[in-house]
Amino acid sequence: MSIDIDGFDVADAPAVGTPAENGIVASDFLRTVLTLDLSKLLATEIVEFLPKFDDQQKSSEKLVVNLMESIYLTKFFQNETTAAIEQRRQATALKQKKSLTIVMYTLHIIHIVSQCAILNGIKPINHSEVT
Repeated sequence: MSIDIDGFDVADAPAVGTPAENGIVASDFLRTVLTLDLSKLLATEIVEFLPKFDDQQKSSEKLVVNLMESIYLTKFFQNETTAAIEQRRQATALKQKKSLTIVMYTLHIIHIVSQCAILNGIKPINHSEVT
């Protein structure tokens, strides 16, 4: 991801080579970053930041820090969320497999017991006749 801070409004980013009146409002951009899928982001560059031209409040420096935090905290959260979802999916699949094994084992035992009962002359229960 490449971010040229020349494009931000001069009120948010005065320390740039070409300040932009009516540029992108930093808070709007930062909110937008939170909506992006950054899970596959490999690198970020922030260009045109000239610290020696920053104002007393260090507005441009704060913007650069906020950009990096927003991008990488969002990326970290998305990756952690994706990993947590995958872990839950795997745990659920394992529980389902174990449950299916128990059901199949139980049915197998019922079948064996039924066969033993029949071999010993015990009639199976007809559930439609039970009151």
